[in-house]
Amino acid sequence: MASGPGDRVIATTGHDRTVEELAASRREMVAAVTRQITFNVEQLQMAPADAAARAREGFADEPDAREADQVSWLDLVNLLEQDPERGQAAWQRLKDEAALELRTGLRTARGLERPVTSRPYERAQAMVILDGLRASLAPHDRLEDLLVQQMASAYELHLRWQGLVVHRMESEVWQGERDRRWALEQMSPRQRERHQDMDGWLSPRLAESEALEQAVLLADRYQRAFLRLMKAFRDNRRLVGAVIVAGGQVNIAEHQVNVRQESP
Repeated sequence: MASGPGDRVIATTGHDRTVEELAASRREMVAAVTRQITFNVEQLQMAPADAAARAREGFADEPDAREADQVSWLDLVNLLEQDPERGQAAWQRLKDEAALELRTGLRTARGLERPVTSRPYERAQAMVILDGLRASLAPHDRLEDLLVQQMASAYELHLRWQGLVVHRMESEVWQGERDRRWALEQMSPRQRERHQDMDGWLSPRLAESEALEQAVLLADRYQRAFLRLMKAFRDNRRLVGAVIVAGGQVNIAEHQVNVRQESP
């Protein structure tokens, strides 16, 4: 839907919506072209005209055949200029793949993973929580499903911090790191510099009691977030559930309750 004169709501086609979305993204596309031209001038020492032409050259491979997260704004704007229909189709493909990630819960799971060292089992753990919540709550629409995904995220983070509490309480590695930090503090500046060159730098860390308290508080915070989202889910379902009273019957959503009329 789009707003017309006098705030009248008018229907829009999928093509019109795609064009509007791309037009609204013009700032990002112009900025991408500008950055590339600036790079060509400053780093490659090209003349401005040559730098602009270089920024608009063809692609090593077709952007509408790349993985969605590998397509840049520069790729998209150049494709739109060369072939507007293919550019619009490429944008729609990005949206379709983003919708698939959201619908399956993949985007939620990825947001919980470590950037470099994540493993498939970690994603499976998050997805299992989401599958369980979906089976139990049976979301009726996209809004309810988004709430369920947030609940799965909160519960996964609760479990993660809860595990970290136990790890910090029991792990000898944590105690060993504390001893290493104490030894580092006793070194002279020259010894400390040599130690850091040889053994690596230790980032600032909370004291043991502070670290334990932090983990406990965060575990509790995510548990409360889970419960708050559960309440929001139930409130939303009660709000949108249609209540119709007619002929001695009360229809609530998909459930029917018979009400017996008492004679005066």
